[in-house]
Amino acid sequence: MYEGTLAAITVNLISGSIVERMKFETWLIFSILWGVCVYPVITHWVWSENGFLYELGFIDYAGGSVIHISAGVSALVLCIQVGKRNSFYDGN
Repeated sequence: MYEGTLAAITVNLISGSIVERMKFETWLIFSILWGVCVYPVITHWVWSENGFLYELGFIDYAGGSVIHISAGVSALVLCIQVGKRNSFYDGN
């Protein structure tokens, strides 16, 4: 339950970057795929005793790297792919 909550929080952080830019159905598909394909890989790298970042001595304080860095980078890539909001700063 704890890991699922962290995964949900991470996807929720990403959602703030694409509000009003994506259809809801598309967002659901993205969030499921991201939660299944990307998040487990990053958590394994950092939190597993067999993960390569863990073996290099990487220390994750309170989930900052797994949650915040992965969400930030994913949100940036998603914003670049989706583009600007419609009528954003159009002067009206």
